[in-house]
Amino acid sequence: PQPYAPKVQIGPGEKENTLKVTICDKLFTVYHYGPEWKKPFLWPINSEGEVNLTRDYPMNPEGAPKIYQDHPHHKSFWTAYGDVNGVDVWTEGEGTGYQKAEEVTYGSGDAYGWILSKNKWYDKNGKYLVTEIREYRFYATSEKGRIFDAYVTFTAEEGDVVFKDTKEGGIVAARMSPEISSKGIITID
Repeated sequence: PQPYAPKVQIGPGEKENTLKVTICDKLFTVYHYGPEWKKPFLWPINSEGEVNLTRDYPMNPEGAPKIYQDHPHHKSFWTAYGDVNGVDVWTEGEGTGYQKAEEVTYGSGDAYGWILSKNKWYDKNGKYLVTEIREYRFYATSEKGRIFDAYVTFTAEEGDVVFKDTKEGGIVAARMSPEISSKGIITID
């Protein structure tokens, strides 16, 4: 007999510091949290037929037309903010802050699988800003209607933290693939 496998499987990806999420044996997404990135993110996010809904650039820059190479900090599906105690942790140019995954755990299951990432946010010089707990829950839904939840909790461990008003303040954001961004309906609740 075949060994039992849960419907939502989460485990190490092909590259170091990645977690692969499969639902009913089909790749849904990969969580990237390595030190080569300024913030952890999910990419790709696949729909039916393993068609990627989110932009490949800059994770896979080859073949990306120049017109789609703007905003390299828009990495598929991510969490960030543009003004945390005066520090930009949204964009990724010189002088901006960054996030570091301190501890990442995960689990698989028939109803859902989960990733829990404890991330610390820093300014450009490595001064601590805030701790973020990010949880993703991926549900065992049909390939035609994948569902996942993102929960984000911040804890100020060393003094007050102010998220100032800014246009770069989505907390949870997605950059859609240019091939589909003007077609159909995409909902992020």
